[in-house]
Amino acid sequence: MPDKTVRYILTPKVADGKISAISVLEILSGKCFEPEEAFSDMEKALGGCLSAWYGDGDIFAEDALGDPGIVMKESDGIRTYAFERKTAGNVTLKYSASVFPLFHWPNPALSLHNRSTGATGFADTFLLNPFGVWDYTIEYDETEIPGTVSACSYGIGTIEKEPLERAAADDICFAFGAPYRFNNGGKLNILYFENDLRFMGEITRNISAYFDYMDRKFSGPDKPYFIFLYRKDKVFNIDLTGTASQNVCLMGYGDALVDRYKDVESTIVHELVHNFLYLDEENAAYASFFSEGTADYFSIMIPFLLGANDREATMKEFNRFLRFYYSNPRKETSLEDAYEKSWTHSYAARVIYGKGLVFMMTLEALLKEHHSEKALIDIMSDLIVRQKKEEVSLRDFLDTMDAYTAGGSSQCFLQLSGEAKAVPPSRFIEGYHLARGSVRVEDNGFDETVAFSDPKVVTGIRAESNAYKAGLRNGDVILNKIDEWTLGWNEEQMAVLNVKRDGRTLEVRYLARGEETCAFHYEKDEGL
Repeated sequence: MPDKTVRYILTPKVADGKISAISVLEILSGKCFEPEEAFSDMEKALGGCLSAWYGDGDIFAEDALGDPGIVMKESDGIRTYAFERKTAGNVTLKYSASVFPLFHWPNPALSLHNRSTGATGFADTFLLNPFGVWDYTIEYDETEIPGTVSACSYGIGTIEKEPLERAAADDICFAFGAPYRFNNGGKLNILYFENDLRFMGEITRNISAYFDYMDRKFSGPDKPYFIFLYRKDKVFNIDLTGTASQNVCLMGYGDALVDRYKDVESTIVHELVHNFLYLDEENAAYASFFSEGTADYFSIMIPFLLGANDREATMKEFNRFLRFYYSNPRKETSLEDAYEKSWTHSYAARVIYGKGLVFMMTLEALLKEHHSEKALIDIMSDLIVRQKKEEVSLRDFLDTMDAYTAGGSSQCFLQLSGEAKAVPPSRFIEGYHLARGSVRVEDNGFDETVAFSDPKVVTGIRAESNAYKAGLRNGDVILNKIDEWTLGWNEEQMAVLNVKRDGRTLEVRYLARGEETCAFHYEKDEGL
């Protein structure tokens, strides 16, 4: 057991009946830090969500001699934290992370979210985890929110882990919420943050089946698995969103926008796949390409393999994802460029998803073309077993696939990684063939950077766009979120922008689409 221990006591603070902040008491024991020896760091933005990014006056430190002082240094978007003098004995840190305000980008990952019955958040957004290997204890002070469940990715209630590497500790997810819990008799736990979320019975029944299948197929770890479900705020006008890391999924969906369980199924399976299929890849663009590609692909294929969806419903879902990709005005962007802009350009982020899906479809087709005895999911299973013993990179994966496809896998990857439009294989699932159709390109009518600006001041408005024809002008300040993902899925949904102009608030409604472009899809063979 290491001599170094870190103890966290997390206290949700309540204001007006809602969690407004998480207060952190952190005690570092067993190590004396030298002057300006960095003990932790934090990125300014993670996953597109601002982290706590503590500054002067946000952190209070104390050791046996009093206040050791905090030194902060910033470089390339990372802030490093150290002490002014050598510490003596245990060091106690106190700091607080606030819940993000309304209209902040509602990604459930890497942020806190205000809920009437709780808040969720990834610990690595604001816990100052120390460098090195430490024993960890996570406790909860629920004085202000009695009757709730507190949990992290290692279990419910107080958790002691010994030892943990810094990298593992950074991915501990914790949550507070109302005590609505489901357990499938095994590893899976589902905690609800509302007691009246729709179709909970269907979710628990079906997701249990998907989880158990993946746990067997991909030899999941022995630790518990948590899914945290909560209602999305209706004001965001987003149907659902989710994220996954280290045996945890956080999932929210708009109660007024989602009408049936099937509307959330693929997203939940997508996030489950993230925690079972991953690579030890230093190239972030390639790692994202693999993870999002496998997640999108198997979110459609696993329900088909388990008989939850028939062949026709499955191909309809593939076609829906393909139209989403082809409507993207940036669909030919390279993987490297797409990843670089993915946190500030939603069209760029979607390139990785779309190309990743087509990549996996092509690999499956190549395996059939070369009469492989294994399907793609079987090779993925072998990959995960291998990864328990050694690191496996994308290059290792491609080498394995090349052995089954005579080099075709690497060739496909090289093509898709560059500035090329992804084209699916001519034959993919028996009874269907590739056909050429069309889809209207998404077009907000103004510069892409506006959606991620603060404030969102319209620039680059184009006179031929539907936005301009509907009355939007340069200089207008958009007050609500521009959700290009939801608009991309629904080709008939109108963009509704509340804008401020000359002291007045106006509503501008228009179809955020432009000219038609080629969109490949699958059609059923004649006679079937």
